[in-house]
Amino acid sequence: MQGEVKEGFLLKYKDVTWMVKGVEHPEGFAVAFPRYVGNRKVSDTTSLSSILNLVRRCDCAPRPVPLVPLSKAIIMNPLDLIEADKVAKDFASILPKGAGLTGSRVVGIEGDLDLVYYNNFERVIKALREMRESGETEPPKWGKWDSLGSGAVEYRSREALLEGEWRGYHYSIRLVGPNRAPTRPSVIGARSVRGVIVEAQGNVMPYVYQLDNGIVIESLRMQHSELKVGMEIEVRGSWELSTLGERLHLGLGSYLNVISY
Repeated sequence: MQGEVKEGFLLKYKDVTWMVKGVEHPEGFAVAFPRYVGNRKVSDTTSLSSILNLVRRCDCAPRPVPLVPLSKAIIMNPLDLIEADKVAKDFASILPKGAGLTGSRVVGIEGDLDLVYYNNFERVIKALREMRESGETEPPKWGKWDSLGSGAVEYRSREALLEGEWRGYHYSIRLVGPNRAPTRPSVIGARSVRGVIVEAQGNVMPYVYQLDNGIVIESLRMQHSELKVGMEIEVRGSWELSTLGERLHLGLGSYLNVISY
């Protein structure tokens, strides 16, 4: 089963809907976090995972994570789900082919249009830019920006293409690359840094940035996407050592602010 599920896939297991993460998974399992019980959003993902006795260690994360057995789960591919949602289907019809649907609308909750792509990345960005320039979409009025400082919020609310507003709906589009290979990360500690971005992979997950001081920053959170070369940023995250070397990971509890762009 390894490699068959990716970021954006949903799993139904023990009456819970789980969101798959974009890492290579242990054979027969998926690293996934509980998101919905029925059509109610889960607020405490750690407790629920522990109660179901799914938390284990693996080489893809520095801490134990939930591992859902794929043989006992219903696997929901985003590419198979979009046809059932008229609004999402209408939005996808003006985008390049290959869009899938994930998130709350899959479980019947009216909300954001959460789309995902596994290819056609450049065509998607080009289409989104043209839609913004023509007025078909507008910049995002809000987002899941809990880790962002005021400068980063201002930047996203003006410049983000992967998030925005379309006909009264908030949309977000994740461009998902290959599952990240296990790197056996371990946490050294928390660290805050400031610098100018000199290399950026900001459109496709995982998002990776290198600063002028040599520090590499990575994130699987969409609110950290679309940063550009030349931007000065300030970040706080988990300083980790892995087979890739030392880098700053922006996970839960992290902070990112844009100083200038």
